[in-house]
Amino acid sequence: MNKAYASSSSLEDLSLDRFTRLNQAHGDFGLVPADLARYGRYEIANPVILDPPATVTKAGYVLTNPSQIETYSQIVDDKEVPVTRDFAYFRHEPARMHLGKTTARPYFILRDAQGKPYLEEFGEALVLPGEDPRITRGVKIKGLLGKVHEGWLISTVVATPKPDNPAYVKSIKQVFYWGEDLNNLEVVAELNNTKNTCPLPVSADYEDTRLDVFSRPKPHISYLRLPDITSLTNEIIDSAGINITEKLLPEGVHCGPNFVKTRGPNHRELDVHEAWLEDLPDGKVAPHYRLARYGYELPREGLPEGQLLPLGVIATRAQFPDAMPKPPENGVGDYWNIVYGSMGTVSHAPARGKRRVGRMIVGVSDSQVGLADVIRVG
Repeated sequence: MNKAYASSSSLEDLSLDRFTRLNQAHGDFGLVPADLARYGRYEIANPVILDPPATVTKAGYVLTNPSQIETYSQIVDDKEVPVTRDFAYFRHEPARMHLGKTTARPYFILRDAQGKPYLEEFGEALVLPGEDPRITRGVKIKGLLGKVHEGWLISTVVATPKPDNPAYVKSIKQVFYWGEDLNNLEVVAELNNTKNTCPLPVSADYEDTRLDVFSRPKPHISYLRLPDITSLTNEIIDSAGINITEKLLPEGVHCGPNFVKTRGPNHRELDVHEAWLEDLPDGKVAPHYRLARYGYELPREGLPEGQLLPLGVIATRAQFPDAMPKPPENGVGDYWNIVYGSMGTVSHAPARGKRRVGRMIVGVSDSQVGLADVIRVG
């Protein structure tokens, strides 16, 4: 553990007072039985650190900060029936000085004969430039002849280092790729000087190209509805986005959406990172990240800005104690207290005591990957 935390004995100590104040703000919103019935309550269990494939470590690279887990069906080992497998995109980068050298790489998440999870390259899916990948299924685009096509939307954040100081960022942009299959993706939108934007199809209707878009005008999250992905621009986010976290965040805390899912026609559920920067005595900083869930009722008559509902914390760094943090660099003195990822799409079946309803995958300390079961508890 870094000397900056030599006297720390609990996560509360590590997080000092910012997360404590945020917890109080969460409690001020209040949860009623109808909210719990709609969104459910979850916790994680059986957390483990995944070993990266040998090809990754041999090259001096790490895997971290993945997308949520999704599924993909394919023919495996000449079997006649397609096999559905879990996969995610991962941030793949050198263990040190990664700016400008990061890619988003897809891996299947499998288990061996003893039940131990491991990662296997997903060779059919494209490797993309950038980091912090996000996946959205079922995004529809209307072609030149009016036909609607449905496919995958993958986004990454491309950071350009300063030419005279490659340890620091000159600029960033979030790039969105769309394709009917993961081996054929093309750029359909770009956002400059931002990241963490998460689009979600409004409905499963095949002709419906509309998207609910949750973006991140730092330090907050905004919401807007767009006619299609090609309408996504910085200008429309700045001019039409509704700030949905303005009444939640205490000073010095920022948040951003990692994944968004539907909870009925008028409600959305967000997996969110909540974070703040601690100033260390040597002039460097220590980032603190945790994962939380927010519910959001969409705007309607009488509720023009919608309604946010904090649902509690999903995961903290302390739940993955065996992870090794990234060494200090780029003005960051300690990467220990970081967990970044998404619970993803889990079964929303009625609870019958504690039951596993899915798996979540996370980046830990900007250097490793954690995997855990998601348990429905209410």
